[in-house]
Amino acid sequence: FGYYEPQYMGVILNDEYSQSFSNKLRIDLQSTEIENVTFAANFDYITYHGRTDWNLLEFFPDDISDQVPSIFYPLYNYKYDDTLFLDNAYLKMAFSKFDLTLGKQQISLGTGYAWNPTDLFNVKDVADPTYEQPGHNAARLDIAFTSRYSATAIYLPENSWLDSGKFLKLGGKLSHFDYSLLFIEKQWQLTDYTSLDINYSKRRLYGGDIVGELFGLGVWSEYGFNTLEHHSDFWEILFGMDYTLDNGTYLMAEYFHNELAKNDYRDYDMNDWLRYFAAESRTISRDNLYLYFDFPLTDLIHCGNSTIISLSDGSFSLVPTVTYNLSQNVEINLFTGINFGSEGKAFSSNQGYSGILRFRVYF
Repeated sequence: FGYYEPQYMGVILNDEYSQSFSNKLRIDLQSTEIENVTFAANFDYITYHGRTDWNLLEFFPDDISDQVPSIFYPLYNYKYDDTLFLDNAYLKMAFSKFDLTLGKQQISLGTGYAWNPTDLFNVKDVADPTYEQPGHNAARLDIAFTSRYSATAIYLPENSWLDSGKFLKLGGKLSHFDYSLLFIEKQWQLTDYTSLDINYSKRRLYGGDIVGELFGLGVWSEYGFNTLEHHSDFWEILFGMDYTLDNGTYLMAEYFHNELAKNDYRDYDMNDWLRYFAAESRTISRDNLYLYFDFPLTDLIHCGNSTIISLSDGSFSLVPTVTYNLSQNVEINLFTGINFGSEGKAFSSNQGYSGILRFRVYF
């Protein structure tokens, strides 16, 4: 089984309109014929058409891009190439006291919707945070001590034990809340784009998350304190809540504080912008707010909007969405990105406007 996903994207940038197309075919395999043993795999084949070459400097404030000599412009080119890859392939064995999963598998951490301070393995696209994340080569052990307490250990092998990723989580239940305490250690890439030096530092995260219900509201939170070998320590924290009205309208809000980012947009430099585009940092600005609503216009059509706000510099982006479930196996999504902010801010209107029309057919 799987799905086919054709997608069209249009972008208005510097008063010019560009368009690109992609075709994605995802094949999912799964076998459960052996008792207590599951094998699963996912293959993705993606082709790109239209405009496939972009230069990141086009999206930066002029005072940042002007610092780059023209001879170095090609270093900031990004090209979408056709690709065929094994996204996941894993074996899961269920024993009486624990489950063991081996292979390339999903590692999704945290309770947040737009951001996850406790996840060092993935960085979400805040304009499309629910899109599937890539698999990671790992060995995972899940132990259920009782109905209320559990533990998870994950090992991601690299060249040596010291370079490999380690993850340990202890989870529990308290009244209407699920909570966990966790520790992560992995090599972290932090690039100095002014000198094009790639620095690797051992990063350790100490944190936890909680999710539950309070006064009829769904609430959740994440916290991570990060220590680094070659960089100052920093912390990140997230708070979120949601509520569904009687008419089916879904409302959500999330606040995210990123101590690694800066509070004054006049201090944003090339490293801040490129580390954000390269997913080395979750945000450009320090304090951020995500607002979302979804309204069922009919049984088949949902309308919604995401508002992503930089509280640090006052800029924001609107992402209106329309979802049409043409049938049980056919889904159509339309969403756009419109920025409101002066040049140099996190969501500057100089970054252009975009729209995506995405079809998905499951088989």
